[in-house]
Amino acid sequence: MKVTVEELSPIKKKLMIEVSPEEVQEEVEKAYQKLSKQVSIKGFRKGKVPRSVLERHYKDQTESDVFSHLIEHSYVWALRDQKIDPVGPPKITDLKKEDSQPISYVAEVETRPVVNLKKYKEVSLKKPPVDVTEEELSKELEALRNAHAQITPLPEETPLQSGHIAIVDFTGRLKGEVFQGGEGKGVMIDVGAGRFLKDFEEGIVA
Repeated sequence: MKVTVEELSPIKKKLMIEVSPEEVQEEVEKAYQKLSKQVSIKGFRKGKVPRSVLERHYKDQTESDVFSHLIEHSYVWALRDQKIDPVGPPKITDLKKEDSQPISYVAEVETRPVVNLKKYKEVSLKKPPVDVTEEELSKELEALRNAHAQITPLPEETPLQSGHIAIVDFTGRLKGEVFQGGEGKGVMIDVGAGRFLKDFEEGIVA
């Protein structure tokens, strides 16, 4: 195999890849030998079917599979040979595959940029002081408590109050007609949290 690399940009490379006719023929021969052991053709035992007979029945599919395998294999080989680390699949163009000729194609691939680290360990940083007020601390603690709080069912006769969680069904009407988005079933409301209209929350509180 042969590979030539052209750098299109710091993050894109073009690989011109060529697979020799000898390598192509070797893979084609292996494919027909394998096929001979798998197929059954009247008048021949498995493994004894002449290649000419196999070509008459399976040439297009067999050689198409071989070409696909060679392109995939040669592309992976080229990446390893040139130490290229792609970030995505390649764009394959200019594919040429003729009998008794090399298989050649172009693969454009994006790569990770090369980052040159400078003397970052010598850079001094100053951490600005952070002053936390009692009010900010209280708000954060309250948010943590709410985030980890467990919902416990209350007796049915308990009046609904701010801080309770209610599951409600509601229907909103405008001039006697239900308007779009004005209905809800099984909606969880954190009473007093201000996530719903004030009048709505006040209307469901006992």
